[in-house]
Amino acid sequence: MRRHILQLSVTRRCNLHCRHCYQTDADPPPDPPIETIERVFEQFKRLARSYGERGRHVLNLSGGEPTLRGDLEEIIRLAGRRGFAVRLSTNATALDGNRARSLRRAGLSAAQVSLDGAARETHEAIRGPGTWDRVNRGIRALVAAGIPVVLSQVLLPGVNLEEAPHLLDLVVAHRAVGAKFARPVREGAMIRSGWPVEGDYWQVFRDILAHARRTRYRRFLFISDPLAHRLRSAGRDLARGLPGLVTGHCDCRHTRVVEIDASTGDVYYCRLRQCLGNLKSEDLVEMWRCHPLLAELRFRKVPEGCAGCVAWAQCQGGCPAVTAAEAGRPDAPDQACPGPLTASGTMAEDLLHSASRRLSPGPRERLAASCRLVRQALLWRLLRLF
Repeated sequence: MRRHILQLSVTRRCNLHCRHCYQTDADPPPDPPIETIERVFEQFKRLARSYGERGRHVLNLSGGEPTLRGDLEEIIRLAGRRGFAVRLSTNATALDGNRARSLRRAGLSAAQVSLDGAARETHEAIRGPGTWDRVNRGIRALVAAGIPVVLSQVLLPGVNLEEAPHLLDLVVAHRAVGAKFARPVREGAMIRSGWPVEGDYWQVFRDILAHARRTRYRRFLFISDPLAHRLRSAGRDLARGLPGLVTGHCDCRHTRVVEIDASTGDVYYCRLRQCLGNLKSEDLVEMWRCHPLLAELRFRKVPEGCAGCVAWAQCQGGCPAVTAAEAGRPDAPDQACPGPLTASGTMAEDLLHSASRRLSPGPRERLAASCRLVRQALLWRLLRLF
């Protein structure tokens, strides 16, 4: 069973002013106390039990910039006692070796570090002067402390699309465990800055995979976008030789990502900025089961432009956070999609060939399948943290 994931904002404060941030606070509210965060944990665990989920859930601590909290280690220890595997979303600019080791001792399992350029000029154009050296120093501190690090990049047309594939080179250079790519949401600073969000993301995803194959990249490669579901179907050779490629993160049919702002109690689904309710006055279990927006996402109707697409079952028409900001409604077709992916011609032959190998595998296919299962089992233990 794929368990729900809690994305918890523990502060609205931040030490940077990124030009693509969807936060809008000019005067952020006070940080929530530990007691409030503990009540959020209890409500989330009650939600998980209502779905029959047991065991360790993933908790992603975010902000703002969570490392600005001096009691972050106490929050991590509390989460560990409540049965969470804790990861951190950070810009890493406030981290040094001592703080990284302290976070590791507290029980931090992994960190996702924002790195929005593969070169100094690009990154600092987005996150401000002087941030390149600070973020790289923070990444080195986390890796040296033994914390698995994923480098995360928001893809911005006209800014970093062309150099996005080279983030993989930085992953290898820093000895990080992987890279993650996502599209921007037209909210907050993105609107104020006037940056465009329309771009050929499908081609960028293909370029990233091509660079990974060319450089024999063997680490995690997360593409957190429903369009990524097409990558497995668009050609038999596109994803071959990339054991760490993960394209199945986004799945709105199950609405698993529960985002809670602990400062206010507001509840969101994933990156959608429509507030679903508030924990101070509403029940999280009822909200998550019955909210009309979530019901709409779980049972989306096939848009006319998606009819016949073999990727629809997983893609579901694209990211609702992106389409809601661009088209005004979350069920609008994704304008970045190049069109329905139909099983005809070469693709049909690939699908038939794959099916025949599964129906009557030879010794070579059986050995390959066994190796694949072992590799997936080993990767899954770390994959659950992302």
